[in-house]
Amino acid sequence: MRTNVFFTTLIMLLTATVFAQVTITGSVKDNTKEPLIGANVVLKGTTTGTVTDYDGNFVLTINEKPPFTLEISYVGYQNKDVEIKGPTSGLNITLDDENSILQEVVVSASRVQEKIMESPVTVEKLDLQMIKNSASPDFFDQMTKLKGVTTTVGSMNFNSINTRGFGGNSNVRFVQLVDGIDNSAPLLNFPMGNLIGLSETDINSVELVPGAASALYGPNAFNGIMLMTSKDPWDYPGLSLTGKIGVSKASNDHANPLYDVSLRYAKTIGKFGFKVTAGYTKATDWLANDYNTDRVSGITYNKDKKPSNFDGMNTYGDETPIIVPFTPDIINALKSSDLTTELANNLFDGDVSKALDFMDKRMVDLNPVDLRRTGLTEEELLDNRDASSVKAAATIYFKPTENININYAFRFGSGNSIYEGDDRYALRNFFVYSNKIEATGKDFMIRGYMTQTNAGDSYNLTALGGYANELLSPSEDVWVPNYLGNYMGLLLAGSFIKNKPINRLGSTIFREAHAVARDASDQLLETNRQAIIDQVRNTLFQQNGAKLYDHSRLWHAEATYDFNRLFKDKIDVLVGGNYRLYDLYTKGTVFNEDPEGTGEDKRIHIGEYGAFVQATKKFIEDKLRISASVRYDKNVNFKGRVTPRVATVVTLGKQRQHNIRASFQTGFRNPDTQAQFIFFPAGSSIIVGGAKKNAERYGIYEGGAYTSDSYLAFQQSLIAGHPDTSLLKKVYLDYISPEKLSTVEIGYKTLIKGLYIDWNAYFNWYRDFIGSTHVYNIEQTYQKGKPLPGVNQVINGQASSATEWKPYLNIDSKVISWGTGIALNYRLKRGFLVNANYSYMDYHVNTEEEKKAVEFNSPSNMFNLGISNSNIEKTNIGFDLSYRWQQSFEYNSGYANGKIPAYGTLDLSVTYQMPKWNTVFKLGGTNLIGPSYRNMIGAPWIGKMIFAGITYDGSMIGGKKKKG
Repeated sequence: MRTNVFFTTLIMLLTATVFAQVTITGSVKDNTKEPLIGANVVLKGTTTGTVTDYDGNFVLTINEKPPFTLEISYVGYQNKDVEIKGPTSGLNITLDDENSILQEVVVSASRVQEKIMESPVTVEKLDLQMIKNSASPDFFDQMTKLKGVTTTVGSMNFNSINTRGFGGNSNVRFVQLVDGIDNSAPLLNFPMGNLIGLSETDINSVELVPGAASALYGPNAFNGIMLMTSKDPWDYPGLSLTGKIGVSKASNDHANPLYDVSLRYAKTIGKFGFKVTAGYTKATDWLANDYNTDRVSGITYNKDKKPSNFDGMNTYGDETPIIVPFTPDIINALKSSDLTTELANNLFDGDVSKALDFMDKRMVDLNPVDLRRTGLTEEELLDNRDASSVKAAATIYFKPTENININYAFRFGSGNSIYEGDDRYALRNFFVYSNKIEATGKDFMIRGYMTQTNAGDSYNLTALGGYANELLSPSEDVWVPNYLGNYMGLLLAGSFIKNKPINRLGSTIFREAHAVARDASDQLLETNRQAIIDQVRNTLFQQNGAKLYDHSRLWHAEATYDFNRLFKDKIDVLVGGNYRLYDLYTKGTVFNEDPEGTGEDKRIHIGEYGAFVQATKKFIEDKLRISASVRYDKNVNFKGRVTPRVATVVTLGKQRQHNIRASFQTGFRNPDTQAQFIFFPAGSSIIVGGAKKNAERYGIYEGGAYTSDSYLAFQQSLIAGHPDTSLLKKVYLDYISPEKLSTVEIGYKTLIKGLYIDWNAYFNWYRDFIGSTHVYNIEQTYQKGKPLPGVNQVINGQASSATEWKPYLNIDSKVISWGTGIALNYRLKRGFLVNANYSYMDYHVNTEEEKKAVEFNSPSNMFNLGISNSNIEKTNIGFDLSYRWQQSFEYNSGYANGKIPAYGTLDLSVTYQMPKWNTVFKLGGTNLIGPSYRNMIGAPWIGKMIFAGITYDGSMIGGKKKKG
């Protein structure tokens, strides 16, 4: 009986489903009756829909009883709603050719769908047309054309995007999400750009919210957040292929080839769907060969006139100062060396006693020698100059109902690149993979993912140069004694000629003596040079090698629920929460897994969680909208933090074309994983994370260290023979805590007779800004059983120098910044579009030391100008011409400080569309007329790139069919 009831019910449900089906057919055209290929036809309020074919036609079956509404959209045209009351055939829909900005929708600003014109905060969007028009082989570079966006290029395929200052190649204050997955590696904690992101064939849109977004997105959404969204198989089925070939050329290098290929295939079968994507790029990286600029002073020298303590910008192994005071022991060692015999033979007919007497008279009150090793160049240390990446992804979809979408995605990315932080690092076969499962509905989203990284064969260039130098010629036993012997021999010869003490010789003689002594000592480095470099490159860092190890994971779970329907659209309440766990393991090459040296590297775990609620209410016939949100976050190592946000937008005009917005937002940033648990010798100092669990053992916090300037002054007094401990000054450092931000922003958006205007202004004030400083420990401490001498050990004569530390800390003084920007977009007749934007930003801190610590690293003034047309006079030929300029600015980082000169770039792309074959040909070029430039000290020079490409888009998006 129960079986019969079950089957009867099942038959009734199936019958009801069949009877509820409604089929609509029709076509979509523009106002000149041209069919639009790939126009979206969607059941409004759902994801159910289709796209038009080559002739602009569509067929759509809806499992819902009419009446209902279809929403028709196409990039560059106004959206149109069409009410359907029953089965319909031969529906003719015309879209008006007008700026579609009034209808364009974003989700990033409030985590719910809203029109970009009516967003309560500033939002920038990169749509399919802008991606299609990119003049660069990588569409990601098109982000720099948006208002207020800056970029730093550490490598050809490693661009770091930032907004509103305080960025760099490692931009930990900016969040980048790829289909909801945090695109930062657990080890590095900053976005990896498009090195492991989406391929061009799969990108749907990019949204960017500048400024604080922590109230909705949690920690690290501090200077901005970027959402990259891929295409789904229901809206974009079929096969798509892209191939590009080109050449890159910078002023400091010869021309090099570049290649890029990507593919995408997507298909739906009933309620199931899938897609697979893959991409491969290969190029020769830009060249960083600034070998004549001193990394400390920023002075550029002639090749043969470098000082003895020269630390080259792109040379490695020359970071550690070697101060040689002429103590009685060193002078006696010189007298006992071959130097005395050589002087006796050359000047006194072999009489050693006369040579010793000569040395005593001339070697009076000698100044200490301030010396560094000769660095090995970046070119000879790199195993190759590949700038390559491989990306692959597969996603399976299931839609049990029209409004529920469940998907599982696997994504893999691997590449070779260069990254610059406190050192420069060669990323070799570095890879990241992620697994994500997600369920979305009309009111909810549940997502969980795991990201795992592997450093592959990556290595630290500074460590590689330093260890290789020591293996080729040990400093203490070989290189320095050899240097001093040759140096003193030349000075004594000069003293003999002029018959005076060495310290009264001219500066030219000293410079020549240093140059000759360096050349003589460097001759010792030629034996087995490449074999030793390879050996160090393949030995783990902090174990006398340069190779990095990483096997870290990031676990993340989050959910949101929208109560809008529950409150019958009277008020929109959105709630959400997340939990994140960092699971870190680097075998001690980066993190401090085994400070005691027990041989048992323990994984480091950092957990954090958060939750938010956002309420939005409309007033005065939807002309006034007010939203407020508040979020609470807690990290296991820090106190909990509350971040509120209040925003309002006033909408005026018959077409709702005038929008005035204002907001007060807060943000915060938990110290990243490195700022908490790193232990990393870099050059002459040790970088140490400021979490109490990590740093307490070294005693440099809470009054256990001297300032760097005071110790160096004491060291000079010690070298001069009259040590003065009164010069030493203690510094009190608190353990690190989260960084806070408050910001006020106003803005205005409008569209007046084809002219789009978007203006905004903001003011930020920061508390507990995270930076770093240099100090010296007072008392000796230990790492893995090895002593790290303190200043007291130097005073007591137990060590020649104290240990230099670079701890993370919070800056006491206020940091403020402010800025404004305006974007103009005007559509001319015959499809021409003119755009321009201008941005200004600046900041203030109290001291020069703090100025270097906060690393603003952004130009105050920059602008973009452009003109484009996607289809000139219906010829299917399109173009995009743009010019970008930015002012000079001071760049500060742990690697180097200096000034970036102003520069401008001219970019051009030309496309030819063949709609009948769904194919687009493109020629593109970047920096076509400008000189090579750098936007980061120590980074490579960026030249021009020119390429040709062809795209077959089987999902039929972005084309327009020509009559006949």
